[in-house]
Amino acid sequence: MTIRPDDLAALPGFSELDRASLGALAGRMVERHHRDGAVIAEQGGLGTCAWVVLGGRLAVERRVAGGRLVLLRELGPGDIFGVLALVENARREARVVARGAVRLGELPHAEALDLFNGRRPLALRFQVLAIRSLFADLRATNRRLAELAALPPVEIA
Repeated sequence: MTIRPDDLAALPGFSELDRASLGALAGRMVERHHRDGAVIAEQGGLGTCAWVVLGGRLAVERRVAGGRLVLLRELGPGDIFGVLALVENARREARVVARGAVRLGELPHAEALDLFNGRRPLALRFQVLAIRSLFADLRATNRRLAELAALPPVEIA
């Protein structure tokens, strides 16, 4: 199935894009469907693409010392993820897992980098959307840090 401009226009933040930009962006994406529990991106994996959540929920988790998984953030429609590893040409810092059926718009490496490095109106609009998504990540991290800082101190004997 092909991603339509209307699919993107229905997402939070994307409705600000004009019809031509929505069409151009949709044309760069590959639609992906995943089942509950599917690992979309693995911690430590290479950043080969970025995604836009078209439908469903995902969990962003990080494996910490001892092998325990810690929930960092939940993603939903309109969220963009996979940006940092892709842009920095680095390994992924967390894994992303489907929580129920999900529908994603995948931006292949070359397409995503063209948008992140471009100066055309579409690229600049997409950069704003990506930055807003990164700000949401930062806010979620700040909330988690505040929750951890509020925990009573624990003495280790």
